Amino acid sequence: MDLTFVKEPYHEAIIKTLRIMKLTAIILLSACLAASAKGLSQRITLSVKDAPLENVFREIQKQSGYAFVYFNDDLVNTGKVNIEVKDVDLDEVLRLCVKNQPLTFTITGKIVVIKKTNLPTLNITTEPPQIDVHGKVVNENGEPVIATVTIKGTTIATSTNENGEFELKNVDEKATLIITSVTIETREIKLEGKPDLLISVKIKIGSGEEVVVKTNYWETKQRLNPGNISTITSKEIEMQPVSNPLQAMQGRMPGVFIQESTGLPGGLISIQIRGRNSINPSSGSNPLFIVDGVPFSSESFGTGFGGIQQNYVSPINSISPSDIESIEVLKDADATAIYGSRGANGVVLITTKKGNSGKTSIGINFSTGFSQVPHFMDLLSREQNLEMKKEALKNSNLWPLSPADYSKAPDVFLWDTTRYTDWQKELMGRTAKTTNARIALSGGSSKTRYLFSGSYLKLGSVFPGDFGYQKGSGLFSLNHRSENDRFSFSFSANYTIDDNHLPKLDLTDEAIHLSPGAPALFDQNGNINWENNTWLNPMATYLNPKYRATGENLITNVGLDYEVIPGLHVRSNFGYNKRDLEQLATTPFSSIRPDLLANFQVGSVFGNAKVKTWIIEPQLEYTRSLGKGKIILLAGTSFQDTKSNSEVKSATGYTSDALLENIGAAPNVRISLANAYQYRYMAVFGRVNYNLHDKYVLNLTARRDGSSRFGPENKFGNFGAAGAAWIFSEEKLFKNLRFLSFGKIRASYGITGSDNIGNYQYLDSYSPTTNPYQGITGLVPTRLANAEYGWETNKKLEAGIELKFLNRINLEVSYYKNRSSNQLVGYALPVITGQASVQRNLPATVQNTGWEFELKTENLKGAVSWLTDFSLSIPRNKLIAFPNIENSSYRNLVVGEPLSIVRGFKYTGVDYITGLYTFEDLNHDGAITDEDLQVIENNGVDYYLGMNNSISYKGVELNFLIQAVKQTGVDYFSSFSSPPGYLGYLSNQPALVMDRWQYPGHVTDIQKFGNGGLSNYINLSRSDRNLTDASYIKLRNVQLSYQLPVKWINKAKMKKADVFIQGQNLITLTDYVGLDPESQYSYRLPPLRTITMGIQISF
Repeated sequence: MDLTFVKEPYHEAIIKTLRIMKLTAIILLSACLAASAKGLSQRITLSVKDAPLENVFREIQKQSGYAFVYFNDDLVNTGKVNIEVKDVDLDEVLRLCVKNQPLTFTITGKIVVIKKTNLPTLNITTEPPQIDVHGKVVNENGEPVIATVTIKGTTIATSTNENGEFELKNVDEKATLIITSVTIETREIKLEGKPDLLISVKIKIGSGEEVVVKTNYWETKQRLNPGNISTITSKEIEMQPVSNPLQAMQGRMPGVFIQESTGLPGGLISIQIRGRNSINPSSGSNPLFIVDGVPFSSESFGTGFGGIQQNYVSPINSISPSDIESIEVLKDADATAIYGSRGANGVVLITTKKGNSGKTSIGINFSTGFSQVPHFMDLLSREQNLEMKKEALKNSNLWPLSPADYSKAPDVFLWDTTRYTDWQKELMGRTAKTTNARIALSGGSSKTRYLFSGSYLKLGSVFPGDFGYQKGSGLFSLNHRSENDRFSFSFSANYTIDDNHLPKLDLTDEAIHLSPGAPALFDQNGNINWENNTWLNPMATYLNPKYRATGENLITNVGLDYEVIPGLHVRSNFGYNKRDLEQLATTPFSSIRPDLLANFQVGSVFGNAKVKTWIIEPQLEYTRSLGKGKIILLAGTSFQDTKSNSEVKSATGYTSDALLENIGAAPNVRISLANAYQYRYMAVFGRVNYNLHDKYVLNLTARRDGSSRFGPENKFGNFGAAGAAWIFSEEKLFKNLRFLSFGKIRASYGITGSDNIGNYQYLDSYSPTTNPYQGITGLVPTRLANAEYGWETNKKLEAGIELKFLNRINLEVSYYKNRSSNQLVGYALPVITGQASVQRNLPATVQNTGWEFELKTENLKGAVSWLTDFSLSIPRNKLIAFPNIENSSYRNLVVGEPLSIVRGFKYTGVDYITGLYTFEDLNHDGAITDEDLQVIENNGVDYYLGMNNSISYKGVELNFLIQAVKQTGVDYFSSFSSPPGYLGYLSNQPALVMDRWQYPGHVTDIQKFGNGGLSNYINLSRSDRNLTDASYIKLRNVQLSYQLPVKWINKAKMKKADVFIQGQNLITLTDYVGLDPESQYSYRLPPLRTITMGIQISF
């Protein structure tokens, strides 16, 4: 249809108008039936000055094919327009055309209708001085953004290219630019005469509707996803000075509870997704980790070695946080079912960084800082400690002590009673320096992208001496897509090496327990001070022994995808992971007290462990229209193989400390541990996704798993899930609710299995004897066969609702109920069998339920921006069934109670006559025995929450995360094994013990000092008195950053430059008495407080 003009005379205009209306009605009807959305994506390029609207409309019609309908008279009083746009949406160009004109427009089908409004005509004024503007728009992650850049108050606009760059000519030097896009928050920038701009914009809250959720098998828009997936990006990860990716997740995801057990670098960090599923505490509840499509074993690495890490080295620590682009946690049945039995405890997807298209860019990130123990225990002073010891001797009728027994209390009778040392500051009070650096090279075209990066991390130690931890990593990524977009290829390789050089033993235990009156560490000549052989000097016994762990980790992945015919894709994923760990621990002559050398053998322990995993996953995916919707069919298979072997050797008989690291120099070498296994896994799977009108979504998933961990008759299991979502905000009933921007109800149900047990448990096994008989090594049985046990079953049910109000408030509420039955456990056996346990299924059912809430709000926007992300998790765990439990080896559990329930003695206070701890005599037999144990309290978590705030003003941005946990934990008694003042026990005590019982009739909660009441004190650690409120509120993370002015950046020929200061574990509010309520046990180094500052630049 050509441009239509209305001419005089009047009656001819009416006739013509009626014809136009008739024709328009036909076109409108056709357009409504066609419902074509293609027009809204038409892109227009114009450059006109002082042009009449008629000419502009003709040019737009040529480019777009859209017809224009209007009255000629309506254009009489319109002004000429200046428009300069490049590749901008048709809708946006039309808005520029009618801006400040007495016109409005509507688009229906392929028709643009121009109508007259009552707006006044534009007064043409002389333009002020003008400049040419060049700029780049990037998001919070430094990634280029495609957006529309409009000069406020004018009709001039342009779009950024794929690199986020734009150019505007002849612009008022005092003009304001408006940057808009559906995925970012609108931002206004005043030019103030600046010709070169670097504009940082925020990703729009709620634009998660368009965020693409990707797994190894499928991807979809978040708004259409029936599953429950939580995500953090590189932005959240990079603002935290941490060495383990799990630390970066703390407090940021509902339903994901992460706990640091130690502040030692490389130490184990536990993660639990929606509770504990097994009644066997040793079975573990670790989720499945997938790194760039490759399964990554989360089993504790280095088990059986010992040393400062207590047999546990975190495998996830071998992944560098600076290499990670995103971490997704899959929680419900719909999200995890495609991973089969491996995902019974949830799935953690770790995706490393990929290259960005555009000119080659170099990014550098460098930071340095320090770490310290954030809190020390309030222990007895020297005077209080002496008072405790003397009073204990008097209460035990041992005062004055015989000189022959002075060695049992050297702190009272042999050492300088005026000497005081704060051993917490002396042994664990150092400042550990930290350095972190990363450099990355990235670039490519729209078809090929690449990334090279290298990073280095060095952490010092809070212990005395030259100890520390180093980690280096290299990452290479290549992505390519053919010109016709039918073939794509991806490759990534990530290599990490780390070196952990620490004392053999954790000095925290010694720092807490050592008497404040203990002698000096060194004598006047600088030698180790043994104080006439009256104590064990920690500088020798703890620091002279050496511990070193060196690990290597290689993860590679290749992905191929080819579109055979439209809609049909053939793809495959090939992955490989290799991990090595070597450990060394020495016990030199210099660590032994001189008077004990004659009866002591020095030696070393050498350990090594290797794990290799490969996986191949070919897949077929077909997409086509079905009825009024779209269907996606996926079918595939998985082949996985994991081999592991580990060995620990003990070497003794060395004649010199200089030879301890050479196993060949040891006269005696014994293999104390040797393990090897092969785990094979295969599966076939299918998934159906149906989407109707982008309102109704249905997912169906089926999978058949096979595992080598079961006997011949039970190797395979069948599992599946269904998920559905209803985007009710697309219904007519809700579309008129202006306050409701988005609404979705989702639900899922599925059954998965679990093979989370050891290998070869269904077979008899034997091990060589430790001590040969007459030179011959024999075999002893170590496991009984049971080929009958089968898959553990996990049933998952979830319902949730997602709401967005006023485009500023996002609320997501989820309820889940998971039941794990047919429990796979090591069932304890009588001693007479010669075996500790046998693997079998038990008829127990464990239930995990809970509520999860996530609230995201945009509190302020404009010059000052303030975003809040709040999450709350309320988990509940319960053993709901266990027939005949009283006759099983799990009779300490209680049906109807959580698995974390504690059976113990009921504490009844301190006897005001005897001054000793007392407990309820349940069976009234006059003695406190195991028959008096009863259910006392749940030693677990009630709820946990996290609240992250992001506040920015111009180039300054402040982010801080607060985490709170309501829980019950173990009290300080577990860290002090003997009663206060016990003879021969030189330990210090918490200062609160001074409120002890002192005379008959004295009412207090602390037992009297002395040798008596040892059994009472031991029973206390098994009572409800040893459980306490271990709740806390932590200022987990703070980052303050400043983006340097563009003028400075341009002079330095950089693209971007930020300076920042970061803090981790800064403040802890708690009533807990010990070192830290999170790790609880005060004989281990607690999580450290870390503060760093640095700079991030790109060229």
